[in-house]
Amino acid sequence: MVITAFIGISGCANQSYLKTDAGFRPEGWERIVVLPFTGKGQYVDLATSTFTLQMVGQQHFMLVQPDETRVKLTQLGVAIGTDTLSVVEAQKVARVFNAQGILMGNIDSYNNGMTLNAFATVRLVDATSGRIVAATHQPSGLLFAYSEQQCVVAAIEKAASKINKVLGDLAEHNIGLPARPAILTMRRGNQT
Repeated sequence: MVITAFIGISGCANQSYLKTDAGFRPEGWERIVVLPFTGKGQYVDLATSTFTLQMVGQQHFMLVQPDETRVKLTQLGVAIGTDTLSVVEAQKVARVFNAQGILMGNIDSYNNGMTLNAFATVRLVDATSGRIVAATHQPSGLLFAYSEQQCVVAAIEKAASKINKVLGDLAEHNIGLPARPAILTMRRGNQT
């Protein structure tokens, strides 16, 4: 005789998506501004640093780091934190850095005492037109988690992976530039 035991697991299916503007072709994109994440206050710094770390190794575009953009946002009088930035505010920062793209992210998490989850939403925006080129929404996807922080990291890692793929695809269609920008190195005072 076989005895089967069922353990009740509290959870629900969470929607994830990646939407891209299939008709968009970047023109001369070289630089993308990465804005600090907005959303649930205690996790915005963790989300921002995790996303930035996940973007290391992305070789298609030069990324302006969130710490640099935070300074410019402050100088422009734009508050950052839990409130979502408008595309117009993000475009101001992109102009300062001569960036063609903007990465905007938001983090949220959920803890009801029994269930933990986090949700990362990231948008890639064309800095000139304000057009949303790609957007992804990713839940942590963890069946078991020990903390909201663990869920935040998992959701951000999934969102960054999706955005990295989008950037690779866009680089293949970058009008006016090679797919991978040349890397400058210094040799005995000469640039090559």
